[in-house]
Amino acid sequence: MTIVSIIILALLSIALIAAIRFCVISRNINWEARTFAILTFLPLTCFSLFGFMASFEPVDNQIIWQISYILLFMTCLFAITRLILIRKTKPED
Repeated sequence: MTIVSIIILALLSIALIAAIRFCVISRNINWEARTFAILTFLPLTCFSLFGFMASFEPVDNQIIWQISYILLFMTCLFAITRLILIRKTKPED
């Protein structure tokens, strides 16, 4: 494994942790923040899907790129779905 592959996997892991933290734990997110997050994750989703399809060309470390792109795709798709389906909780007195 090259250093570039390790850096890419580390960045994707950080993105996964951040997406899970932002989308799963947080319940009270206003609609502006949700819209901004969705509009941020949509291009990443498209990029990762394109990158996954492009990684089928014969290159070095092909499987690492495929795993990285599919991990990014699944993370972004999960985050978008979670942000769309999130419901506001009523503050309890």
